[in-house]
Amino acid sequence: MCRFPQNFLDLPRESIFQLTATRFEASSEVAQLVGPFLTQAADAIDLFQATSRARLMHNAVDLISTLLHEELGLRVGSSLTRKQSALMAHVNVYIDGHLLDPSLRPPYVARASYTSTRYLHAIFLAQGVSVSTWICILRLSRCYRDLLDPLLVEISISATANRWGFTDSSQCRQVFRKSCRESARDIRKRTSLSDNCTAPRD
Repeated sequence: MCRFPQNFLDLPRESIFQLTATRFEASSEVAQLVGPFLTQAADAIDLFQATSRARLMHNAVDLISTLLHEELGLRVGSSLTRKQSALMAHVNVYIDGHLLDPSLRPPYVARASYTSTRYLHAIFLAQGVSVSTWICILRLSRCYRDLLDPLLVEISISATANRWGFTDSSQCRQVFRKSCRESARDIRKRTSLSDNCTAPRD
């Protein structure tokens, strides 16, 4: 069992709920990568210092997130055409690579993806999330991780928010309170994953 804050996942809550009690095929390439890593991490976690454990668990969550994304992609992909699936893949790569840009907006994403803003919105809404909400979810996830990272504890909350594209500190506070159900200040107090993330055990 591996426990960690839900906000660590770059996924909307609705998508996470879709995967509750889902069995993943061990034969998939991603599962074959994730399973052994989690097992080895569980066996060796106590040998590392606190900062290294935090980084190791970040890697574990990234792999788990990849596994969940793959499963959702298979489900969503069945309802999208090949062209739409290719567009979504391009869009997600573009958004992920430009999260630090505070001017990142749906029109810019659409222009970079050679499609119309209206069509881009339509594809995202078919998956239950708007483009702007998706961008916010990704930024929130990055901020959440940075605030819990022991190596980044000297970086202020405002600087962390600005780093990931939040230009309005009050907006950032509201997003944290609404999505995480706690303030960014409270999140920052937990400078180690040890209180929030239990290493996977047999």
